[in-house]
Amino acid sequence: MKIRAKRKPVVIAYDVQSDATRLKISKLLEKYGKRANKSVFECLLTVSDELKLKTKLAELIDAKTDSVLFYNLCQYCYARQWKTGENKDTESIAFA
Repeated sequence: MKIRAKRKPVVIAYDVQSDATRLKISKLLEKYGKRANKSVFECLLTVSDELKLKTKLAELIDAKTDSVLFYNLCQYCYARQWKTGENKDTESIAFA
C-alpha cells in the first residue's frame, strides 16, 4: 500500500534580473503549481518537493541580484485568500 505524502500550500514569489533565468524559473514552477501573478506561484508541495525545488532555484539564481521567497500557508489562511484586479479570476490550487 502506497502512502501519499502530505502536501502543504506554499506561495512562491521571485524577483530575477535575467530574462533567461526568469523563464527557466517560471517553467520549473509550472511543474509544481499554478501562476497566481507574473512572478508568483501557488503550489502544493511535499517536504521532498520543497527541498528539491529550493535546491534547483538556488542553482538558477544569482544570489547577488535575484531573490526567491517561499511563504508556507496553513489551509485556513489559504482558504481566506482575497483576489481582485486583473488576475482575480485566476484559478487557485485545490486541496486533495
